[in-house]
Amino acid sequence: MAYHLDMPAKFQNVLNYSLVFITGLLIGYIAGNYFSIEKIVNTKSGEKILDFGQIADKETSKTTETEVLKNCDLQVEVAGAINTPGVFCFTEGSIVNKAIEEAGGLNRLAAKRYVSQRINMAEKLSPNQKVYIPFEDDLKCEQIKFIPDTSLDTAIENNNECISINDASMDELEGLSGIGEVTARKIVSVRPYGSLEQLVEKAGITEKLFEQIKSQLCL
Repeated sequence: MAYHLDMPAKFQNVLNYSLVFITGLLIGYIAGNYFSIEKIVNTKSGEKILDFGQIADKETSKTTETEVLKNCDLQVEVAGAINTPGVFCFTEGSIVNKAIEEAGGLNRLAAKRYVSQRINMAEKLSPNQKVYIPFEDDLKCEQIKFIPDTSLDTAIENNNECISINDASMDELEGLSGIGEVTARKIVSVRPYGSLEQLVEKAGITEKLFEQIKSQLCL
């Protein structure tokens, strides 16, 4: 009889432990969902979506990113000389300054003078925008030694040194080797010339003489 009287008390203890265990599981499940939802909601004010260099389970990462993107107004990549580059989520109306702050601010290698002069911190962010902060090294340029092309100058000089068979004076023509007063007068008398070769045809100078002086001539 004593055995049968103890059964209800033992059964009650087992039931109580079971209820406590089940209650603990429910509380843990609810708390986990709460913090997960809170994280997604917080993405609207600068939550990071993707951290460069982060290694995570592909399926878990893909699911989390999909959930975050559904609650994201603006997806913006912040890269370059900042402390924590990545893709962030912002609300409509957020500005560049907010993006840089959420990415940890400028690092010590940032081209701060360029940033202050060229990047508008008050500019509103747009969907899928990329904000890039340049490094100091990005702005360095290599000085290349200038080597002038003298070929044109040489051609001009050579051209200036030649004797124009259409414009040269008698004295200039007589300065050519093998050209005397008679030949020079003949050259002048049958002007104009359309080509140097016409000296042979029109002025009557020999082929041999023409070959000797043609490098000194021009039209």
